[in-house]
Amino acid sequence: MDIHKAIAHESDIDERIKLAKDYAKEREEAFKAKYKLDMLLVANLSEIRGKKSNVGYDMALLMLMEIDFLKIEDTNAVREYYKDYLYHTSRYKGLERILSSFESKTTFYQSLMRYQREGEK
Repeated sequence: MDIHKAIAHESDIDERIKLAKDYAKEREEAFKAKYKLDMLLVANLSEIRGKKSNVGYDMALLMLMEIDFLKIEDTNAVREYYKDYLYHTSRYKGLERILSSFESKTTFYQSLMRYQREGEK
């Protein structure tokens, strides 16, 4: 590997570090939104189960949004938490894919260096 490729790879590493920090932030924000949703869900679970005894998580969230729309004073709370949860989850999943592609690039460079060191057999 020549010096130009090494410098380019170092730049990639710096970008990976930045993306990893962004990833951690998005995971934390997704957690916060999901936690708030879950706490509101627990507070309204008996009412939700009264309407449908064997309710799944996704349907319970939809029913919670309905309750939120009809009864809870801050009618945007559940919808905002849900939107934040979906947004930050999709962001961190996208960042996972980008970080994975950087790992593939690093593996490629490692293979090239191994090939250069050992030569064609």
